[in-house]
Amino acid sequence: MGEAMTEGLSRLEGNERDGPMAAGGDNLKDLLGVEARSRLLGRLERYLDFERWGFQLAHVEPNSGPVIFDSPKCRVLCRLSMERGADEIGIVYGRRHAPNDRSLLEWEGEKCFAWHNLRILHVTDFLEGLSVAQVVERNRQKLRAPDIVAFMETGRSAGLAGPDASVALEDFIWERYGDRLFSLFDVRHPQRWEELRRFVKMYYELQPEPKELSTEKLFGIPPWQIC
Repeated sequence: MGEAMTEGLSRLEGNERDGPMAAGGDNLKDLLGVEARSRLLGRLERYLDFERWGFQLAHVEPNSGPVIFDSPKCRVLCRLSMERGADEIGIVYGRRHAPNDRSLLEWEGEKCFAWHNLRILHVTDFLEGLSVAQVVERNRQKLRAPDIVAFMETGRSAGLAGPDASVALEDFIWERYGDRLFSLFDVRHPQRWEELRRFVKMYYELQPEPKELSTEKLFGIPPWQIC
């Protein structure tokens, strides 16, 4: 683990030990949490250059919870989970007001999603300059997103699977879109964010979610209600 990440983790873990979660912990759970976090951070550091894009480790949830990195423009939350006995790593993005401990937020009098999955919002399609109609048509034809196609063409996905493949793809996304991706979440320059909101709303109006599994049914708000 790199020196900067190790130093940040030590500082944050010190805060955990002194905090309200510290007393009376289950030792086995603590050990499992440390081991899971080590697997998560090891993979993140292997593929993602956080320092290059101005990110610092900002928050570590106790045990095997997510870790959050902050830059002046946005936040990145990374979580390790177990699916069918195998590791999976999920990476989502937030604007600087995104809370550490929940995905929904009351913002400017409106309940909204504060953490954002690039695929659900079709962020890479938006950055590619595709129209909503083009995205809907590509989905109808079951075509991969342009960034995934480009990633596979580089050969960098060869021999990778599971969490290694997903984090390597994230690294490719950072390189492909660079500052255009991170600036999209910058609260100091909201124009592009409002364009994305309109894009997402138009997409889900043309391509509604299945009613029984819809975001609105599960969370009480539509998927374009983002902040």
